[in-house]
Amino acid sequence: MTDSNLNFWGLLVVPVGVSICFGVGLLVWLRDEIRAGSKENEKDPP
Repeated sequence: MTDSNLNFWGLLVVPVGVSICFGVGLLVWLRDEIRAGSKENEKDPP
């Protein structure tokens, strides 16, 4: 394989691997953060 092929596969495979490893956890964290923010808004009416 040439260096250009390795660069192509690195750019393609690394983001896919990172999204597989951390994607679910990040989605769960983001969902919890949004829910916590909406609960704070309900508790403190203007």
